[in-house]
Amino acid sequence: MRGAEHTVLSATEQSLLRWILPAHRPAYAALLRRLEGMSCAGNPLDEELIFSDGATPDDRDGTLEPVSAIGVLRFPSKRVTMTVHDENEGSITLRICPRVPDNGAAETARWSLSYWSPGDPGPERGSEVRCIEIQASPYVFALCPAEQRLWLHDTSSEFNRLLPMTAVYNHLMRNCGIRDPERILAPERLFSDHALFSDIDIIHALLRYGAHSGRFTIPEAAVADREKNTIFQRLLNSFKRHG
Repeated sequence: MRGAEHTVLSATEQSLLRWILPAHRPAYAALLRRLEGMSCAGNPLDEELIFSDGATPDDRDGTLEPVSAIGVLRFPSKRVTMTVHDENEGSITLRICPRVPDNGAAETARWSLSYWSPGDPGPERGSEVRCIEIQASPYVFALCPAEQRLWLHDTSSEFNRLLPMTAVYNHLMRNCGIRDPERILAPERLFSDHALFSDIDIIHALLRYGAHSGRFTIPEAAVADREKNTIFQRLLNSFKRHG
C-alpha cells in the first residue's frame, strides 16, 4: 500500500493478502499491484478497510461489491476470513474478520479459491467438483455440492469468480420453465439437484446471469456449439447401438 499505509495491516495480514492474491496468476497479481498503489481511509483497526486512489473514498451505501478473492485460515480457537472485493469507482474493499495480530497462535489449516484449476477437488474440503467447459469462451463453470459453492474459472487469466447461488438458480429455474414454488424458493437445491440439469441448462443460466449482472459475457455460440455436440453424440450413440 502507498507509503506508510502498509502499517494498516499486521505482518501476518500482509502475508495472508499476498497469499490470496498469488503472483503467479495474472488477474490476482494485477489486483495486488492495484492495492499496493492505493491508500487506506478510515479506522485501521476496522474489519472492513477501504483502499482508494484518493485520500477519502466516495460515500458507500453499505453494500459490498462481489468477492474477487477469498482465503480462510483456521486457528485452534477461531476462523479468519479475508476477502478482497471488486473495485468500484476507484475503491477496493478488503475485509478481515476477525483481524489477525502478529505473534498469535499458529494456524491449523488454510484454503483459498485463488489456487483452484479445472480438475482439482474443492479447495476447502477436497470434495468432488462438477466442471462444465463453456465452448467459444475462456470459461469453465465449477460447482461443488459438498462445499455449497459455485464459481467461474477464466482459463486466460486463471481467475476464479465466485457466483451467487440464488441469482444463478433463479435464471436456471426460468430457463427450464420450472414454476413450482417449493423448488423456486429453495436455491440451495442447486447443490442437491444439480445432476437433474444438463450442461446446456446451466450454460443457458450462466449466459443470462452474465448478461444481467454485467460481470462476464458468455457468447450465444457457446450454447449453440454445445447443443450441436450433444445432438451429434446422441446420433453417434444411436448408430453404435444399432450398428
